[in-house]
Amino acid sequence: KGNSMRLDKLKEEKLKLDNSAATTGVNAQFTFNGLQTERASNTFDINGFEFNLKQVTTGDITFSSSPDTDKIMDSVVKFVDDYNKMVEELNDKIRESKYRDFHPLSSEQKKEMSDKEIELWEEKAMSGTLRNDPTIQSMMSDLRNVMNSSVIGSDGEKIRLSDLGITTTSNWRENGKLVINEDELRQAISDDPNKAYELFAKSSDDKDGQGLAVRFRSVIDAGQKSISNRAGSKGAVNDTFTLGLTMKEMNNQITRFEDRMKTVESQLWKQFGAMEMAIQRLNAQSANLMSALGGG
Repeated sequence: KGNSMRLDKLKEEKLKLDNSAATTGVNAQFTFNGLQTERASNTFDINGFEFNLKQVTTGDITFSSSPDTDKIMDSVVKFVDDYNKMVEELNDKIRESKYRDFHPLSSEQKKEMSDKEIELWEEKAMSGTLRNDPTIQSMMSDLRNVMNSSVIGSDGEKIRLSDLGITTTSNWRENGKLVINEDELRQAISDDPNKAYELFAKSSDDKDGQGLAVRFRSVIDAGQKSISNRAGSKGAVNDTFTLGLTMKEMNNQITRFEDRMKTVESQLWKQFGAMEMAIQRLNAQSANLMSALGGG
C-alpha cells in the first residue's frame, strides 16, 4: 500500500550563550497519511517503519513498501508451535495416570530406601496430581474458543485463522491443536500482511476487535490468577490461598487431636495407677485374711 508524507515546517531559533551561538530545536511537524503530528526527533518509527527527516518541504512525498513475508510467517509459525506445545503438555497433565497405592513417604521410610528408589516412588506418588483438574480444563476450553473465534478487522470484516490457512486438528485426542498449511499462510501474508497482524496482535477496547494473541494472554492471565488463588505463588503465606488455608486447618485439627490424645493418655495413666493401688490393697487384704485363718 502507498503512503504519503508532507513536511509542514521545521522551525529553528538562535540563542547566544557565553558569547557563542547555540540553536534551540523544535519538534518536527508533518502530516502522515492525512494525520497531522510531530516528533521530538527527526528520526522515529511509525507502524514499524523508520523515518529520517532530512530537510524542510511543503510537497508530498510518496513511498511504498513490501512486507517481509518470511519474517511474518516465522512469527506466526512460532506462535502456533508454542501454542501446540502448551496444549500437549497440559493434555498430558490432565490425563496423567494416578497411582493410589503410592502414598507420600515418611522420613522413617526414606531412611530405609536408596535415593533412586525414593525418586521413582515419589514420581509415582506425584503422578496424576492434576488429573482432570477443573482449572486447567476450563482454561483449555477458553483457549480453544479463542482460536475458533474471529477478529473484526479495521475494514469491519471478520478474520479467522482459516483465512491464513490455519485450522484445528481433526484428532479429538489432541484437544485443539492447530495445523498450518504453509502455502496458504505464505500466500495470505503476501496478499495482505495487515490481515495477519490484525488477526493476532490488534489492540482494541472492543473484545471482538482484539487480536487472538491479545485474547490468548487474557485467558492465560486469568488461569494463572485462578491457580494462584488455589495453590498460591512463590513466597505466599498460607492464609492467602485455598490450599494453604486447607493445610492450616488440617494442622490445627492435628494439633487438637494430639491434645485430645494427651488428655486421654493422662486419664488412662490415672486409671492404671488407681487400678494398681486397688490391686495392691486387694493383695494385702488377701494376705491378712489368709494369715488370720491360719494359712500363713
